[in-house]
Amino acid sequence: GAGMSPDVLKNVFRSDVKTTNIGLEGEEGTGFGMPLLHATLMDLNATISVSSVEKEINPINHGTKFHMCFKKAG
Repeated sequence: GAGMSPDVLKNVFRSDVKTTNIGLEGEEGTGFGMPLLHATLMDLNATISVSSVEKEINPINHGTKFHMCFKKAG
Protein backbone atom coordinates (compact mmCIF):
# COMPACT_ATOMS: atom_id res chain seq x y z
CA GLY A 1 0.00 0.00 0.00
CA ALA A 2 0.82 3.67 0.02
CA GLY A 3 1.57 3.75 3.74
CA MET A 4 0.02 5.96 6.40
CA SER A 5 0.89 9.40 7.65
CA PRO A 6 1.94 9.74 11.30
CA ASP A 7 -1.43 11.35 12.13
CA VAL A 8 -3.38 8.47 10.60
CA LEU A 9 -1.03 5.91 12.13
CA LYS A 10 -1.52 7.16 15.70
CA ASN A 11 -5.32 7.00 15.31
CA VAL A 12 -5.74 3.93 13.08
CA PHE A 13 -7.50 1.87 15.76
CA ARG A 14 -9.88 4.64 16.87
CA SER A 15 -13.45 4.59 15.54
CA ASP A 16 -14.08 8.25 16.41
CA VAL A 17 -11.31 9.63 14.17
CA LYS A 18 -11.35 9.55 10.34
CA THR A 19 -8.33 7.52 9.24
CA THR A 20 -9.20 6.34 5.74
CA ASN A 21 -6.84 7.04 2.85
CA ILE A 22 -7.19 6.59 -0.88
CA GLY A 23 -5.30 3.44 -1.92
CA LEU A 24 -2.74 3.06 -4.70
CA GLU A 25 -5.49 2.05 -7.14
CA GLY A 26 -7.89 4.81 -6.03
CA GLU A 27 -9.88 2.54 -3.72
CA GLU A 28 -11.57 4.03 -0.67
CA GLY A 29 -11.79 2.51 2.78
CA THR A 30 -14.67 2.72 5.24
CA GLY A 31 -12.67 3.26 8.42
CA PHE A 32 -14.42 0.34 10.16
CA GLY A 33 -11.84 -2.41 9.68
CA MET A 34 -8.97 -1.46 11.96
CA PRO A 35 -11.10 -0.41 14.97
CA LEU A 36 -13.11 -3.63 14.59
CA LEU A 37 -9.96 -5.74 14.34
CA HIS A 38 -8.46 -4.01 17.38
CA ALA A 39 -11.60 -4.57 19.49
CA THR A 40 -11.75 -8.23 18.45
CA LEU A 41 -8.11 -8.81 19.32
CA MET A 42 -8.55 -7.13 22.70
CA ASP A 43 -11.49 -9.49 23.37
CA LEU A 44 -9.17 -12.40 22.56
CA ASN A 45 -6.46 -11.04 24.86
CA ALA A 46 -4.21 -10.57 21.83
CA THR A 47 -2.16 -7.54 20.80
CA ILE A 48 -1.59 -5.67 17.56
CA SER A 49 1.02 -3.13 16.56
CA VAL A 50 1.51 -1.21 13.35
CA SER A 51 4.33 0.55 11.52
CA SER A 52 4.16 2.42 8.25
CA VAL A 53 6.24 4.33 5.70
CA GLU A 54 4.45 6.66 3.28
CA LYS A 55 5.06 6.42 -0.46
CA GLU A 56 5.96 10.13 -0.50
CA ILE A 57 8.70 9.48 2.07
CA ASN A 58 10.13 6.36 0.41
CA PRO A 59 8.82 5.68 -3.12
CA ILE A 60 10.54 2.27 -3.28
CA ASN A 61 10.13 0.78 0.21
CA HIS A 62 6.76 1.98 1.50
CA GLY A 63 3.67 0.41 3.02
CA THR A 64 2.20 -0.68 6.31
CA LYS A 65 3.01 -3.68 8.50
CA PHE A 66 0.75 -5.10 11.18
CA HIS A 67 2.03 -7.47 13.85
CA MET A 68 -0.49 -9.53 15.81
CA CYS A 69 0.42 -11.62 18.83
CA PHE A 70 -1.86 -14.34 20.20
CA LYS A 71 -1.37 -16.19 23.45
CA LYS A 72 -0.89 -19.91 23.05
CA ALA A 73 -3.92 -21.90 24.14
CA GLY A 74 -3.16 -23.92 27.16
